Amino acid sequence: MKRLSILLIFMILISLDVKSQDNTAQDTISYASIYWSPRYYHHGNQISLRDVSKILKEDPEANRLMKSGKTIRALGYTMAVTGGCVLGYSLNSDNRQLKRQNIAISGAILAGALVVDHLSLRKMKSAIDLYNENEKRKTSNDLTLSIGLSEYQNGIGLKITF
Repeated sequence: MKRLSILLIFMILISLDVKSQDNTAQDTISYASIYWSPRYYHHGNQISLRDVSKILKEDPEANRLMKSGKTIRALGYTMAVTGGCVLGYSLNSDNRQLKRQNIAISGAILAGALVVDHLSLRKMKSAIDLYNENEKRKTSNDLTLSIGLSEYQNGIGLKITF
């Protein structure tokens, strides 16, 4: 019976998962892409892109990437509007040759707008990833523990450093 209780205690101690207290889950920004619209979460609550930009001002490199991504996204929206206007104009044209050319041009502009939008979302996501990585680095626990033998005047001793 004594062996069984010692084995049970030993198994319980092995199965324990001890983790240090860490703030990284609270301080990071998570990103989810739902169809074409990105969603941002901080402290478990959904936040707007404006709030993300305010948070990223703490990290200059991440802030620079986010501003660049927002600028590229504005360019993509401008391209999409331009392509839509050219397409609308071409549908009202009576000239077949001009209509075909305008449809081809508007299709190329709209395809380019999709590519530019994708690039801007990638840049904004990399800004969030950089911010999260820097936050984890700030809050990580860098304690190391080492145990060794040490020689003293009175003899040999156990030395613990951390």
